[in-house]
Amino acid sequence: MANPKVVICMSTYNGEKYLDQQLDSFIAQHYQNWQLIIHDDGSTDGTKAIIRRYMEQDRRIRLIQNDGHLGIKKAFLTLLSQEEGEFYAFSDQDDVWHADKLDILVQRMKREDPLVPTLIYSRYDEIDGAGNPLPASTRNAIYSTKLKDFLLINTATGCTCLLNHSLRDELIRSTHKLNYSSIHMHDWWAALVSSALGQVIFVDQELVSYRQHGNNVLGAPDRANFVKRLGRFLQFRESRIVSSGSRQARELLRLYGSELGSEQTALIQGVAALFQGWAPLKKRRFLKDNGLFIRSKFLNIETILLLWMWPSLRERIFSHYRS
Repeated sequence: MANPKVVICMSTYNGEKYLDQQLDSFIAQHYQNWQLIIHDDGSTDGTKAIIRRYMEQDRRIRLIQNDGHLGIKKAFLTLLSQEEGEFYAFSDQDDVWHADKLDILVQRMKREDPLVPTLIYSRYDEIDGAGNPLPASTRNAIYSTKLKDFLLINTATGCTCLLNHSLRDELIRSTHKLNYSSIHMHDWWAALVSSALGQVIFVDQELVSYRQHGNNVLGAPDRANFVKRLGRFLQFRESRIVSSGSRQARELLRLYGSELGSEQTALIQGVAALFQGWAPLKKRRFLKDNGLFIRSKFLNIETILLLWMWPSLRERIFSHYRS
C-alpha cells in the first residue's frame, strides 16, 4: 500500500463564503492521491455552483446527487459508503487544511495493522472569518485515545480525523440500524466505535485551521470565555454533552455489544445507565472509580448536580437541549 487512496467526505450547506478556500487547500495538499465526495444538504446559495466549477477543473471532485436532506450526522456517515478507498477523512466546508495534513496522517496510518479499526486525529489551530489566526486557548486541551474518555466527551474533531477501511466498514455496516437521534455527532460516534473495537491514535501536530465564525454548526470546544461558560453552566447547557454520551453508550451496546469484552461492557453499561433512575452516591462512585471525570470543572460539577436531580426534572433539562 505505497500510495493509498484517501476518500474525503464533505457535507455542505450554504457554504459559498468559505468553500473555495477549503477546496483550494485540498488541491494544495502535498499528498495527491485523494478523491473528494460531497453531499449538499439543500443549499440555496451559490454552494453547488462553486462545487461544479471545481469539478470541471479537477476530476477528483464529485457531487453526490439526489440524496435529499439528510442532516449533518447522516450525511457524513452515508458518504463513507459512496466511494472505495483505503483511508477516509471528514471535512467541513469552511476550514483550511495545512498542506502537509494528508501526508502526515497517511504516513502515520500506514504503520498500523489495516485489520484493526483505527482513527487517527490531530490538533488544529483556529482562524476567524477573515482567515486571521486567533490567539491560542489558555485552557489545557484534552486529547484522548481511550474508550473511557470518549464515553462522556469527544476530543477528536472531525476535520482532523483519518479513518482506515476497517473502521469505515464497521461504521457503514450498522448505519441502516443506527438511531441517529442517539448519537451527538458523526466524529464523536466514529471515535467511540474505534476506541471500543480497535484503537484511536493522536498526532500532536496542528494540521487544520479550524474557522470560528457566527455560522459554525459546532464551534471549537475551548473558545468560550469564563463568563460564557458560567452562563451555560447556570442554564445547564453543558448537560447535552454528558446526556449525549449516555445515549451513545446505549447505542454502542445495542449495535456492537456482542463484540465487546466483559470489562468494556461493564464500563459502557455504567455510562449508559448514568442518568437512569436515582442513585447519585453509587453513580458518583462509579465515575470516580473508573476515572470518568474529565478536565472540565463546569462539566464535572454539572454532571454531579444532574445525578442528584429527580429524574423527571433531569429529563426535562435533557429534552430542552437534546441535539
